[in-house]
Amino acid sequence: MSGAHGKGAARGDPAAPNAAPEAPLILMLSAAHPPTDLRIVGKEGTALAAAGWRVTHLAPAPPRGAKEVPASQDGVEIVTYPRASGWFGRIRAARALARRAARLRPAVIHAHEPDSWYAAIRASRRTGAQVVLDVHEHYPSRLDTRLPGFLRGLGRFTLRGACRWMAGRADAVVVAKDGLEDAFPDIGIVPVRNYAADVPVRPREHRPGPVTLVHLGALTRERGALEMLHALALCPGGTRLSLIGRFTDSSETEFLSEAKRLGIAGTVERHGWLPHPAALARAAEGDIGLVLFQPGHENHRLALPHKLFDCMLAGIPVIVPDFAEEVAEVVREAGCGMLVNTADPDAIAEAVRALADPRLRTGMGAAGRAAALGRFGWAGEAERLVALYRNLAPLRTRPAPAPLPTVAKPAAPPPPEPGPPRLPRDATHPGGQEIPSALAARLTQAAPAPGLMARSLRNTPPQPVQGEKPRFSLIDSIQEEFNRPPGPLPAPVRPPIVTSALPKAGARLLDEAGLSGSQDLPAPVAALLARMPREAAPAAPHPPTASGIPLVEAGLQAAQPPPAPEPPPGPWRLLQAEEAPPVLPKVVEAGPQRG
Repeated sequence: MSGAHGKGAARGDPAAPNAAPEAPLILMLSAAHPPTDLRIVGKEGTALAAAGWRVTHLAPAPPRGAKEVPASQDGVEIVTYPRASGWFGRIRAARALARRAARLRPAVIHAHEPDSWYAAIRASRRTGAQVVLDVHEHYPSRLDTRLPGFLRGLGRFTLRGACRWMAGRADAVVVAKDGLEDAFPDIGIVPVRNYAADVPVRPREHRPGPVTLVHLGALTRERGALEMLHALALCPGGTRLSLIGRFTDSSETEFLSEAKRLGIAGTVERHGWLPHPAALARAAEGDIGLVLFQPGHENHRLALPHKLFDCMLAGIPVIVPDFAEEVAEVVREAGCGMLVNTADPDAIAEAVRALADPRLRTGMGAAGRAAALGRFGWAGEAERLVALYRNLAPLRTRPAPAPLPTVAKPAAPPPPEPGPPRLPRDATHPGGQEIPSALAARLTQAAPAPGLMARSLRNTPPQPVQGEKPRFSLIDSIQEEFNRPPGPLPAPVRPPIVTSALPKAGARLLDEAGLSGSQDLPAPVAALLARMPREAAPAAPHPPTASGIPLVEAGLQAAQPPPAPEPPPGPWRLLQAEEAPPVLPKVVEAGPQRG
């Protein structure tokens, strides 16, 4: 049970909740290209693997060095199978290749030759995989050199019809260069050109002296192997030739024999096949790159080889065929080389002599490198390829797990921030208490900026006063008032006391005090005397304390406070209120009655 669960989790089984879903598998399918082909693995496969897809290249094993093929490169898994020999052997092996591809259960099959296109279509019928056709060359013209002239038109018509039939059953068509659309007139084309991959390499530092010619990649008779030797024999003494790659046809023996016959075998260096970074580093040790495609081939006219951009990255100028439209356009736009008739060894040797100037090589090499890293860089092509695959096989992402229920914990109080000083509880106690919030708010307020007048007074230094001192009338009057000597104070004017307006008792008191008609009586006293006398309410007598026991009775009487003595009559006896005489009832005497 646990083993089944582990297997499901490893393969991205949806039933496993914590399993990450596997990315869709993209199968790069080749019938002739080498296992580590630069376009298939180094550019397309690497770009898709870096974007998140799983990528496998199923390719024929090389005739030599099969054990040296790596199991993976730049994130691309490499699987090989026995190679079939010849065109007819490849056609017969197409069904077996389809079965191999179907066993890998890919989501997309990206096929790179016409026979692998057919195998991909057959495999998709079994697996439901989508199919992408990658067009590297102009395939309708591939039989031109193998058929007599009167049959070439028929051969092109037949191959063009086969290309259209297979493209109609594919999900997308990708082209490696411009000019290949005529075989797919009614099919949407996605250009993914063989532009320069951004591989770190130190560019060449050109110096005076003999130059070294460099050729990268596959070398054949049709790619100018013999013209290269004849041009080398015409170059100035000390010129050398560096070959990075291997022969892919039967011209290797003829090449070696011709080099001995020309007496230049010792000037030819053969480095064999190298990984792409190592090949670039070796190319940067040379001075001039060679692209010597021979005329008479439609694919040479439309060629856009990797070796062109590798030389540009290495910072060395190139000699290219003037009839190759795509190559010539790149060289003209970048200004990185010379166009010659590559079928003429004299023209090639003349271009080598012109590029013997290190200043010319330095300028062209720098221009080519800048163009390879910018205008003709691989980054834009990789983005277009990745965008295509996002529609064909979208990457699945694992959904975010549901959050586990958690018990909310009270947040810890934040550390106290430095604030205003604390008010002491007691002048002798070191502790303190917090300042009330209203007072703290006032203390923490920033002092207002001084106004315009305050800033003016603060920033303006005092000026010395010259001349007559200014006078201020208000200040002068105050100063004169303080300096005046003291004199007799005027007698206050009081209004006379009108005794007729006072009550009878008040008037009599004034007469007794000798103040009648006086003007020295204070106003409050006059107001007091003017009030009518009121009878004082008798005070309630204290109840006597009594007890039936004689001894207790005597103690209680002794404990009672003595009566307060009457105050002695003061000097203002006459001003004390006098009790009003009792009002007697009026007696009416009866007189004689009148009848």
